[in-house]
Amino acid sequence: MLIQLAAAFVGTAAFAVLFGVPRRNYLDCGFCGMVGWLLYLVLARHTGLPGAGIFWTTYHIVSNQVGMALQTGFVALKATVAIAFGILAVIELNGKNRIGKMLTKRGK
Repeated sequence: MLIQLAAAFVGTAAFAVLFGVPRRNYLDCGFCGMVGWLLYLVLARHTGLPGAGIFWTTYHIVSNQVGMALQTGFVALKATVAIAFGILAVIELNGKNRIGKMLTKRGK
């Protein structure tokens, strides 16, 4: 687990370099990537992964279990829509630079 967290830190910091993030933020980026991976590892043990729903839907379709395919497909669709709305919300909030303006006002 420690090796995975270190790899997440280094990988995220490396992408920060690739995308031209200022040097002073490399450690912050690496830390955020590491914490995100830690949350993934913890949550993956206690919940099903979103991609598993699509796998099981396909499996049930192939094995001619239509009822189970509909049930798992609906759960996968709900997860997909929730992820899409989350991405949309972040893009909309950040697109107008509202978050940055709010943080700047609080810091003054």
